[in-house]
Amino acid sequence: MKNYFVVGIRYFLRNLGYSLINVVGLAISMAIFLIVITYIHSETNYDRFHKKSSNIYRLGSIGANQQEKKFIMPEILAGALRTQMPEINRLGIVYQLDNAIIKYGENSFDKKGMFVDEYFLHMFKYPFVMGDYTKALSAPNTIVLSYKLAKELFGNQNPMGMTVHYSDKFMNCSLNITGVTENVSLNSHIQFEYLISIATLASDINLREIFNTWDIAAFTVYIELATNQSAKSVGNRLNILLQSINPQAALKDISYDLQPINQIHLRPNGEVGISPKIQMILIYLSIAIAILSLACINSINLSTARATIRQKEINIRKLIGANKSELITQFLVESYLYVSISMAIALLIYMIMFEFLMKYLGANISHANINKPILLLYVIGTAIAVGFISGLYPAVVLSSMENKNIKRGIANTGRKRVAAKRLLIVVQFAAITTIMISMFVIAKQLKYINTKEQGYIRENVLVIRLKENEAISKADELKRKILEYNKIVGVTVSDSTPLKMGMYVHGLKVKEDQGEIVEMDINRANIDYDFIATYCLEIAKGRRHSKNILGDRQGVLVNEAFVRKAGWKNPLKEKIKNAPVIGIVKDFHYETLYKNIEPAAFYIKTEAMGTLDVGVRYLPEDLAGTIEAIKNIFSSLINSQPFEYYFLDDEFNGIYRDEARLSILLRYFQAISVAIGCMGLFGLATFAAQKRKKEIGIRKVVGASIIKIGYLLYKEILVLVIVANCIAWPIGFYLMKMWLGRFAYRCVMGIEMFVASSAATITISIIAVSMQISKASRANPIEIIRYE
Repeated sequence: MKNYFVVGIRYFLRNLGYSLINVVGLAISMAIFLIVITYIHSETNYDRFHKKSSNIYRLGSIGANQQEKKFIMPEILAGALRTQMPEINRLGIVYQLDNAIIKYGENSFDKKGMFVDEYFLHMFKYPFVMGDYTKALSAPNTIVLSYKLAKELFGNQNPMGMTVHYSDKFMNCSLNITGVTENVSLNSHIQFEYLISIATLASDINLREIFNTWDIAAFTVYIELATNQSAKSVGNRLNILLQSINPQAALKDISYDLQPINQIHLRPNGEVGISPKIQMILIYLSIAIAILSLACINSINLSTARATIRQKEINIRKLIGANKSELITQFLVESYLYVSISMAIALLIYMIMFEFLMKYLGANISHANINKPILLLYVIGTAIAVGFISGLYPAVVLSSMENKNIKRGIANTGRKRVAAKRLLIVVQFAAITTIMISMFVIAKQLKYINTKEQGYIRENVLVIRLKENEAISKADELKRKILEYNKIVGVTVSDSTPLKMGMYVHGLKVKEDQGEIVEMDINRANIDYDFIATYCLEIAKGRRHSKNILGDRQGVLVNEAFVRKAGWKNPLKEKIKNAPVIGIVKDFHYETLYKNIEPAAFYIKTEAMGTLDVGVRYLPEDLAGTIEAIKNIFSSLINSQPFEYYFLDDEFNGIYRDEARLSILLRYFQAISVAIGCMGLFGLATFAAQKRKKEIGIRKVVGASIIKIGYLLYKEILVLVIVANCIAWPIGFYLMKMWLGRFAYRCVMGIEMFVASSAATITISIIAVSMQISKASRANPIEIIRYE
C-alpha cells in the first residue's frame, strides 16, 4: 500500500497538468453536490425536530366543487373532535396573524405572531427560556415572546411580568408576558416571534362570534394521534363524525383528511404527487448528480487516455508477479488519492460558497445551522462513491493490458474499450445539452412573465399597509395629504392590490340570462373611487365608479372572467345581490401566471375586513425625495405603527423568485458543466491523437495538410456530440414540458432553443479538439514514426 501511494503521488506530480484538470473538476462538482444535498436534507426534514412529529397532523378539508384543499376550520369543530374522538391524544388550534403591531414604550414592532390555545404548547413543546409552558397561555391577555423579540423589546431586563400593547384592526389590548421561548427553528413551517392565548380572542366582545359556530372558518387545527393509531382509519372515523354533527359538511359534500406535519413544507396546499416545491428539489438534485457524473466521466477519460504512458509500468509489474486484483487495487488507491485531494478542496469551496448558493436556492440555512454529523456522512459517502466510480473502469482497463509491445509502448485499446469511451462522451454531452436546453427555456419563460401584458402597470407604485385601528381610521386623511405632494400621480385606499385580492367569497349565486342559478367562487376587492385609475386597470365595457354619479356607491364592477362564468350576454343589465353591474374590468392577472384568471368583483367600500393598502403612483424622478416626503406625512399623522412600504414591481418579482433563482443557478451550472465537458473532450482528443500518432506522422511525411489531419480527429468527436444532442433533445423537451406545466400561461418551446444548444455544444467540442490538432501539427513526424 505504501508503494501504491508513493507511485500515485509521483504520477500526480509528474503529470501535473492532467492531475490538476482532474482534481479541479472533481472538487467543483463535489462541492456543488454537497451544497445541493445539504439543501435537500434541510427541505425534507422540516418539523422533524418535534419529539412526536410522526404522530402530529394538520386537518384539511375539500368540498365537491373546490379545486384546492382548505386548512382553515371552525373552532366548534375542534371542540367536537376533542370530546368525541378518543383516538386523538391532543388537539391544538391556531389563529394566524399577518398584520399586527406589538408596542412597548415608544417602540412599535411589526412581527409575526399567532393566537394559540394552551394545548398547542403541550403538543409542540417549544423549549422555554423563562416561564412554564403548561400554564403560560391558559389565561386571557397573556403572551409568550421568542428570545429574539424579548431582547429587542427589553434588552437585558427580565421580561417576565412586564406588559406590552397589542393592536390590529379588531383589537387593542395590553398583554402580560408569561414566558419566553427559544428562537423557533428555521426548519419549521410554523414561524412566530410571539404567541398570544386564544382566550384573549374569546374574551373580546367583538370577536366572540368566530367561536361556537359552523359558519366561520378561521382556525388551523393540529392533531396529535394516540400511539399506534392509523391516520387513514382516524380520518375515516373523523369524516363520519363530522358528517353527522355538521349539516354543512353533508350538504356541501365536504371531506376531511389528515396531513402529516413533516409534509406541510413540501406540500403547503396539500398537493398529491409532485408539488412545485418537490419539483424544484428534483431539478436541483438532477443537475447536481449530472455535474458529479460529468466529473467522474471526465476523470475516467483522462485516466484511460494516458494508458499508453503506463503500459511499460504495468507490464513490468506483471512480469515480477503482480496479479490483476493487485493492479486494480493500485489504481483504485490512486483514484482515492485524487478524490481525497479533491474533497479537501471541495470542502473549502463548500464553506466559501455555501451561503451565497443557499441564498439562490432560497433556503434558510447558515453555517451555524449545518448538521455536522449528517454533513460528515455525506462527505464520506460521496468520496467513497466518486472514488469507486471514477477509478474502477480505468483500473480494470489498465490492469487488463496484455504483456506485449513493451519496447514499442503500444496500448491494447480494443474495440470494447473504445466503444465504452465513446459512450461516456455521449452521456457527458447529452447532459450538457440538456442543461443548456433547460436554461434557454427557463430564461424564455422568465422573459415571458416579465413582458406579458398583466392588465395593469406595476412600475412606479409603492404600497403602504395600514395594520391597526388608528392608522386605518386616518386612511382618507393620509391619502389627501400624500396627493398634495407634487410628485404624486394618484393614490388609492383599498383592501386589495392588483397582485392580491382582499377577500375570497365561496358559493356566490347569480342568474344566467335564461334565469338558471350559477354558483361560483369569486375574489372580492373593496376599493375606493381611484383604484382603477391608480393601478391603470382598463374598462372593457361600461364605466368605473364615479363620485359624481348618484347611486354608484351601490354599483359593482366585475371582470371578464366573471361574465364568462356567469354566462351573461348583456352584463350591464345584470345585478349581484341587488348591486347593479356598472362596468366590466378587462381581465388582469391578480394572482400569478400559475393560475387561470378567476372571477372577481369590485365594490366601493373601504371599511373592509382586515388591513388596508394605500397604493401610491409617483413620478420616477427623485424617488428618494418622494419616499422621504411620504414618510414625513405618514409620521405626522400616525404614531401607532412604523412607516413601512413595498414596491409593487418588487412584490411581483418576489412571486417568481424561485424561477429567477433557478435561471441564475443554471447559468453557473452550465458554465461548470461545459468546463468539465471540455476536459473530457480534451482527454478523448488526447487519447485519439496518441492512438493515431504514427498514422498522423506518416500522413505529414507524405504531404497531408493540417486540415486533413484535423478531419481525422474532428470526425470522431463531432459524430459523438451529434449523437449526444439527438439523445438530449427529447429528454430536455420532456423535462421542460413538465416544468412549464405548473404555469397556466407559458411560453412556447421553439426549435431555436434546441438548435442553439446543439450549436453551442458543437462549437465547444471543435474548440476543445483544436488544441490537440494544433499540438499534432507542431510535432516532428520523424520523432513520431521512428521505431528505434
